[in-house]
Amino acid sequence: MMCVSLKPETRQEARLLMKTCAGLSRAVELRLDRMTEPGLEGLLPFEGLKVIVTNRRREEGGAFTGTEEARTALLAEAVDSGADYVDVEGSTEERRIGMIRERIARRSGRTGLILSYHDFSRTPALEELRRIARKARDRGAEVVKIATLARTTEDNLVLIELLRYGKREGIPMAVHGMGERGRLSRIAAPLFGSLISYVSLPGAGETAPGQLTVDEMKSVAEILRYET
Repeated sequence: MMCVSLKPETRQEARLLMKTCAGLSRAVELRLDRMTEPGLEGLLPFEGLKVIVTNRRREEGGAFTGTEEARTALLAEAVDSGADYVDVEGSTEERRIGMIRERIARRSGRTGLILSYHDFSRTPALEELRRIARKARDRGAEVVKIATLARTTEDNLVLIELLRYGKREGIPMAVHGMGERGRLSRIAAPLFGSLISYVSLPGAGETAPGQLTVDEMKSVAEILRYET
């Protein structure tokens, strides 16, 4: 599933960007951390799009500067508002992840939980990434997202092997490398079972280094013959 990552500053901008994406992609990732008015009123549910809501703190590449209580409260609000998925960093305190799981359970699981792991300095060894994936699954993740900095071409092969492991072990995953060298994994990952391909909207700016635009990803998918 191709997902356009958005980093709006206001709810009005968010709605306009989501309307633009409705004809381009099946899903959007709505980043709340840059919004000056981060509430979700009037944004969810959004007809014609699956919406992943996240609220990244600075340590995970985001811009949210409030308390952890305030940050995770917005994710809980997203569950109550009808988000298709909420993306929570795996480094978040277990009690706060548990609170979000409880909200999801109250809505009969209509919102999926993505637990995400980011490493902006390197691609760890395969066994470490496998351990991270298993832990996220055991904590109730419906999808495990892992994004690491690819410093070498070989780092992409580590991420592809991680996807192969996830497929063998029944761990649904979204995996890609960041940076220019990581673009190879973004192109190849859907072929190896990565569930979500994060792309940028032309003119709106990327939300992670090395991200392809929606047009570039569609061109790649056409050449390699996989569905976006």
